[in-house]
Amino acid sequence: MKKVYVEIKGKVTSGGETDSLSYSTEGRLCKKSGKYYIQYSEGLMTGGGECHTTIKVNPAGVITMLRSGAANTQMIFEAGRSHISCYETECGNLTVNVTAGEVNIDMDDNGGSLDIDYNLSINNLQNSRNHVNVRVRS
Repeated sequence: MKKVYVEIKGKVTSGGETDSLSYSTEGRLCKKSGKYYIQYSEGLMTGGGECHTTIKVNPAGVITMLRSGAANTQMIFEAGRSHISCYETECGNLTVNVTAGEVNIDMDDNGGSLDIDYNLSINNLQNSRNHVNVRVRS
């Protein structure tokens, strides 16, 4: 695994209001069986408990985000498809439905970027439009 710098920018639109977030951290990048794995931890910088995140990037167009720690989940982003998962938090479990519109992947052994546009539904009640950009560099 090689050390990298990970920068994440996100935008969430819900109920006519838009919130943005941006943070960066050190992480690790490796390639196994043709897929890239980005690993980093977040916590104090995002206002929550410690979470370890692994983003698995399949260059064929599927991104899987695994989080463990203060929140546990597996979210799958695949253009034009919906995926349902459980989001386990300290306050209880939520059912999350992710429907990706666009998933753009530009990765190589030195890093690159991921750009994901998706709709998120929580417990079939709360809907939001989301955009996340992840940049990885040595």
